[in-house]
Amino acid sequence: MFSKRRYNRKKGTRRHVRRPSKKNRILRPPTVINTVEKPTFDASGCLVYLWQYIAPKIAASSSVGLNNVTSLRQLCAYQVALNAEALSSEYLQLAPWSCWEHVWKNILAMGKDSPDIFRMFAKEFGKQPSFWCHEMTLGLNHLDADPRAQALEWALIPGSKKHRMENVFSNVSVSDVVAFVAKLDCSVVVECSNVDNFTAPQLISLACLPNLVALDLSGNNLVDDQFLYTLRLCLTSKDLKLKILRISSCENVTKRGVASLLAADILSPLCYVESDINMITTSTFVQKFLDTPAIADHDPVPNTKWKLLNEAVQTTLQVAHYSLPYKLQYLLRNSDLVDIPSMIWDIKFFSETIDILNSKSAAESYQESWAKRLRSAKMRSAYVPYCYLKDPDQVIVPEVKSKPPVERILPFSRQGTKDTRASKPTIRKPKAIKIDAKSFFGM
Repeated sequence: MFSKRRYNRKKGTRRHVRRPSKKNRILRPPTVINTVEKPTFDASGCLVYLWQYIAPKIAASSSVGLNNVTSLRQLCAYQVALNAEALSSEYLQLAPWSCWEHVWKNILAMGKDSPDIFRMFAKEFGKQPSFWCHEMTLGLNHLDADPRAQALEWALIPGSKKHRMENVFSNVSVSDVVAFVAKLDCSVVVECSNVDNFTAPQLISLACLPNLVALDLSGNNLVDDQFLYTLRLCLTSKDLKLKILRISSCENVTKRGVASLLAADILSPLCYVESDINMITTSTFVQKFLDTPAIADHDPVPNTKWKLLNEAVQTTLQVAHYSLPYKLQYLLRNSDLVDIPSMIWDIKFFSETIDILNSKSAAESYQESWAKRLRSAKMRSAYVPYCYLKDPDQVIVPEVKSKPPVERILPFSRQGTKDTRASKPTIRKPKAIKIDAKSFFGM
């Protein structure tokens, strides 16, 4: 009973199994299984392209060689930059920024800094002082040949390393754009002016980006009072950071829609709005009862903590002509209403579509988009919209609605007829009381 149990083992030498050791293990990215995805199409019938994987080299005409390579570190950085598509965030965590800085500079010089690669590097090293969003060592010959380089020189904030610009065409999945951009801790600026390819829910999803700070919806027919009501509800109920909103040249926007947007002054993060609607009445409470002239710099908007900037002031003209990133910088330096991180991601949507399968046509489309950005940066419109700025310390001025004068309506009478209403009423004489019995009985 207590004897050792015998096991019937097979004859032969026993195989020794060695446990796998995790020491000095090389971190390798997971193998990607190449699967053919089903193509999707947008409302215009064009194939939806993956904008986050398109590198700027598609529109670049110059190439970077191995000239002036003097060290092994530069040679290795060049070879890693050639295969930048194979990098992952796990690789970036294995070495400090001093090692990856040379790789990133080569990626910028080669024009392989796609939005996906930029987000990967910016997420790990975006707070480093020497991190550049674009290549800034550009020569005059390169500026003459590349429209993108010229647009960057004109549109980027002077002296700012943390300003990134992207061009996106309309045949793109808006939900993918929102999910992709929201993963980076930065201030996002979106310009959708004169883009009618999107639907109202898509515009609302763009406006509800958690890191969106400026939005331009000028010239969009989908923006109306109902859209502004929905946007106000999103701003007051969600944790959003939208500071600047442009709704100029929107024909379906009325005074009620702008008033509802400005009424949520406490809960809404908005601090600057541009519109074609004038919210100032002819006479305010202060001007009517205290007999004081209008303020030189601004006029208070009744029932709100907003003020209308005077268009006669030179500062107002400059702010109205600024682009969205420049408006952010102005408000950041001259007020306490804006507090943004060190990096700005400037994304502009174009109404045109792009055929990414045709490389020549895609390169021409990208060059034309950068040429449009260059023209918009050089040219300034003479039109100045109404600029509203929030003032938290402003006293709410009630709006006094003056009653219209009541005029007496004269009665109407046709020619040749007697108007009984115009004539004086006839006074009936009281009948004489008969006190004589004979006259009463007719005798």
